[in-house]
Amino acid sequence: MTGRITEVIRARACGFIRAAGGERVFFHASEVQGITFDKLQEHLAVRFTLVPDAISGPRAAGVHLDSRVKNP
Repeated sequence: MTGRITEVIRARACGFIRAAGGERVFFHASEVQGITFDKLQEHLAVRFTLVPDAISGPRAAGVHLDSRVKNP
């Protein structure tokens, strides 16, 4: 899936992505690949896999910058 980061919560090492379909998806810093969590910022285009989570609902896994989109 693709989307854009809408929020980075550094104190909790997590954030949210607005998926291309409009849904808001949680991600944890441990799922970020190819870039350090500290360098993430709002509006970056990312690709990820949506995985089920029985406790909190779907979450993003394998989050990495979308190389097909020019990021700031």
